[in-house]
Amino acid sequence: MTLLGISSRNNTFHRTQSEITFIKAEGCLEEALIQLSRDNDYTGDVYTVDELSCNVIVNGSGNERTVELAGVDGDYVHNFTVQIQVLPSFAILDFSY
Repeated sequence: MTLLGISSRNNTFHRTQSEITFIKAEGCLEEALIQLSRDNDYTGDVYTVDELSCNVIVNGSGNERTVELAGVDGDYVHNFTVQIQVLPSFAILDFSY
């Protein structure tokens, strides 16, 4: 019974840490989208939020871009890919994580 309780507590801890990493990575993605909306020539950057490191790469040309983000915090990693239309108006076309 004790081992079951410890295992359950560990699972809850890991799930919580993963969710925290996801939320921080979303913040990096929002910053990248803001930068791209301000500058169509934005190609990406590296952002740090607490212990999370986000690597953002923007590919594409013309009216569409692909934003790829990897957010890493220790053993926790979250990846996002977003298809963006930059012209005639800024819009998210597709989003996956």
